[in-house]
Amino acid sequence: MLWYGKQEKKNRRRNIQKPSSGTSSLRRPLGFEGLESRNLMASGVVDVRIGTFAPPGTILSLVGDGSNNEVDINQTVTAGEFTIQGKNGTLLKLNGAFATTPSMTVNGINGPITIDLKSGNDIFRFLPRSDSQPSNVPGNLTIINSDGSNINSLTGVLINGNLNVVKASDTSGYSELSIVSSTIAGSTTVENDGGEGGDTKLVIDSSWLQGTLSAPALALTNGEGTDINNVKGNSQFGLGPFAATTPVVSIDNGDGGSQTTFTGASRIAGFGTTTVYGRLDINNGNNVPGFLDLVTFQATNVLGPVNVDNGDGTSQTLVIGSTLGSHLVLGGDNRPTVGGPLAIANDSGYDEL
Repeated sequence: MLWYGKQEKKNRRRNIQKPSSGTSSLRRPLGFEGLESRNLMASGVVDVRIGTFAPPGTILSLVGDGSNNEVDINQTVTAGEFTIQGKNGTLLKLNGAFATTPSMTVNGINGPITIDLKSGNDIFRFLPRSDSQPSNVPGNLTIINSDGSNINSLTGVLINGNLNVVKASDTSGYSELSIVSSTIAGSTTVENDGGEGGDTKLVIDSSWLQGTLSAPALALTNGEGTDINNVKGNSQFGLGPFAATTPVVSIDNGDGGSQTTFTGASRIAGFGTTTVYGRLDINNGNNVPGFLDLVTFQATNVLGPVNVDNGDGTSQTLVIGSTLGSHLVLGGDNRPTVGGPLAIANDSGYDEL
């Protein structure tokens, strides 16, 4: 393990108040700001758009109207056929038509799917097939979040491409994403920083984010605010062979308190525990007095090096029953040739391992 102080702060970090020096500040209870309830009445209309793309194929887009929208979608037992349901008062229309309906079924979808519910407090759920098998997304799945509270969940979904979750430019608000019992064949990119900040929550449970040889399995970027990232249920990241240089998982938390947790069932790599098949990078921004940046590995295996980069403020890193750097190659001096299994860089403030 390497433990050292950084020489420079990243230019992206904002200048916020640092914790006061001395032990008196450490007596203050540390924690995270509570995230208020986000469940509000939906009342909007969502346009279900079916179009063509090249090479010949059919794409599906769900476009909101700036109101509070709540929509569920799942595949039927027929390939390319999806049932879409407006929930909690949300209505649907097809290709801009005047008539609305609470639900509809579309077919022939063999291309990417895009969800853009616009501003408002929106909830989107992608659910399993009607026979409880995974819903099959033929290509990429893109989710665009705007101002307001955005809650997106994928449960029992197979994405045969990339998953892209993006916060629209110059927007703010709460962003939540859960990926449960799902497989993503491509890379997963979650960009929660719309430039105006906001709290975030990410849950990955019993899922396999495969990534590609040129793109990480997971690249997460959060803006200023409270960030909670929870990986559990023996989730898998990467495909192998072991990648020693580029990160398989990259997590970049903005300024404010953050909590990043990887939890599995054992310390032995494979589907029996949460496993990262390569390098893992975690960057935490500057913190404020009374809060901390917490990173926890419990019963987890990371084949490559783990790099934790903490900004100003209080931080804590916990490693419990885990194996980090299990596939690092040792050089002639019996040291890893691609860095240590755990390297932690800290700015000013109280830091604990």
